[in-house]
Amino acid sequence: MRMILVAADTKSMTPVIRSCFDPRDWLVLEAETVQEVLDRFVDSNGRIEWMLIDADHFPPTAALDMALKLRNWFPRLRVLIWSRGFDLPFAGKQASILRRLPAGTISFLRSPFTLRELRQRFEQPDRETYSVA
Repeated sequence: MRMILVAADTKSMTPVIRSCFDPRDWLVLEAETVQEVLDRFVDSNGRIEWMLIDADHFPPTAALDMALKLRNWFPRLRVLIWSRGFDLPFAGKQASILRRLPAGTISFLRSPFTLRELRQRFEQPDRETYSVA
């Protein structure tokens, strides 16, 4: 079974995300704090394939730092960060790291988004990633 971790306000987002995926194929895990995110990775023995992060729930730079650190420890991890239409601020070091990552490793999506847009990110993760100035 494949695993997705939703790092967000789980009461509002997890039901939406669960509706996108067949429960016979995907296990959707939840985390509302950084500690819960780390606990889920430990509990799953690093088998989480995708992490979805709500940059409106976590501070945007903290969300990106968390994603980059987890990606360093779990190289197969893909991350999708969504926000309410503002540009995510990148520090110089973050921008430099993002430029070196393979396409589709970390992608961004503006909310509100449709379930179709969310599914497309999973079906074609390399299609649209990020832009770093």
